[in-house]
Amino acid sequence: MPPKSQARAEVEAGIPFEELKEGSFKRMLKIKKDDKPLMKSEANRLAKIEEGDEFEFRGNKLKMTKLMKKRATLAKTLMKMKK
Repeated sequence: MPPKSQARAEVEAGIPFEELKEGSFKRMLKIKKDDKPLMKSEANRLAKIEEGDEFEFRGNKLKMTKLMKKRATLAKTLMKMKK
């Protein structure tokens, strides 16, 4: 069994960013296809909101759900990795 750091490096290097689909998180946030893309600063701000809190995002009132929180954290992480 390889060391944990080696296994993690293989996983990080093997993410096919070109093949990942966009959509589920954008639909949750009510971002239309012709709107500007989600920015890193927006993803960071969304990841800090607690579950159950209501917030406003680009003019839409939304409630942070458990799934939305997970997707915000994933978006933040992937944006950091992609650079």
